[in-house]
Amino acid sequence: MSAQTGLSESEIDKYIQLYLTYEPRKSSQSWGNLPAGSPTTTSAPSNATSYADDPHAVSIEEADSYYAGLASKPSLLYRTGDKWVPPQSPGAQHRQKQLVPVFGGQLERAWNEGGLSWDVMQAMDDHAVVFKSLNIVRFKTVGGADDVSPLTMYIAVVPGSTAPTAAHNAAKDVKVLLEKYNITDTVNIEFAEIH
Repeated sequence: MSAQTGLSESEIDKYIQLYLTYEPRKSSQSWGNLPAGSPTTTSAPSNATSYADDPHAVSIEEADSYYAGLASKPSLLYRTGDKWVPPQSPGAQHRQKQLVPVFGGQLERAWNEGGLSWDVMQAMDDHAVVFKSLNIVRFKTVGGADDVSPLTMYIAVVPGSTAPTAAHNAAKDVKVLLEKYNITDTVNIEFAEIH
């Protein structure tokens, strides 16, 4: 067992082998012949892909406004956590968010040193989630006093490549992995299309 990582030699070899052979899984579907739950275009001035017939899809309003304030203007695809509540009063603005980096803690150690990141990548591939990046972050509401989200596994995906049900199933596997790694903190899992 390595004193630095806490991993056995066979675990280290497994991760090295995964790194050397890693290629994102290609979908067997062609882009022109996508299955039910596939993206469709909408006439709304939205960056979000519409998955109206997918039972795990978020509303276009939530997809467009959930990440309000972020410079990359991502569109929410799927997330775990509390139910989203849109602004209620007439003329109300969506709450602006900022990314807050995460340093230290049990999740970061498991992510950077314990192999969790490799296992999460494998879960994404198992569900054909075509991701651009995987990050551990928190979100802060601009102007909100100490209004910071729980830890969030923020998964940026290629627009139109991942159905919400695939993201839902991958998130379920990630929750199992968090238990396996004894992560007891609340961790939200969010999939965002980055244009």
